[in-house]
Amino acid sequence: MEWGDGTDSGWLGPYNSGEMIKKDHKWYDWGRYTIRCKAKDPYGAESEWGELKVTMPKSHNPIWWLYSLLDRFPLLQRLLGWLMW
Repeated sequence: MEWGDGTDSGWLGPYNSGEMIKKDHKWYDWGRYTIRCKAKDPYGAESEWGELKVTMPKSHNPIWWLYSLLDRFPLLQRLLGWLMW
């Protein structure tokens, strides 16, 4: 799975045929992205790419950059949480 922002999830699974999976992703910049995904069977045969175009709106939160920073550095998030107790 490719997220359109230069990151990917690599191969996930294996999963049984027809099994539903869920994968989360966060984009840190607003804009338009193309999510691409394909499947591979147990014998290594791969499907064609499937695509989904999405738009991430610009954040109206005045401290969005702080949340973005904490998401990227979980140890900093833990340290700040510890200091605030």
